[in-house]
Amino acid sequence: MIKQPAKVISETNTSYLLESLPKSACPKCDEGKGCGGGLLSKAFSNKTYQLSINKNKILKVSEVVQVGIPSNLLVRASLIVYLLPLLFMVISAVLFGSLTNNQDIYTVTGAIFGFILGILIGKHLSVKLFKAGIASPILIEDDAESCWYNAE
Repeated sequence: MIKQPAKVISETNTSYLLESLPKSACPKCDEGKGCGGGLLSKAFSNKTYQLSINKNKILKVSEVVQVGIPSNLLVRASLIVYLLPLLFMVISAVLFGSLTNNQDIYTVTGAIFGFILGILIGKHLSVKLFKAGIASPILIEDDAESCWYNAE
């Protein structure tokens, strides 16, 4: 499970709008005593992202909670985003090449066509998964204290 703190910024009748909080590196790196990962974390992870979750728990605006994405969902998303376009690119390059007696221009054209087709199909699949609720993040209760995660 990938975990990330997030702050509730607004609510509607059916969902909450959350904004992710920047996650720092390990405490030693934050102090400057580690491997230097803290410098990279400060340089590249200041972006915040907004996401919407269904109302299945009562939260207050400005409350900080912990949000999780299941690891298997991350693997599925990676396969859809990275592997699907490459797979379509290779298959269409081989198909176009074999149909045109391996002329390079048609093989390259087929590869580009397959890559774009793979991206479009991947986008369609990811939107479908998100609308089905399969790709939605979930609220996580902190196991150690049986209360909501509070990052201040």
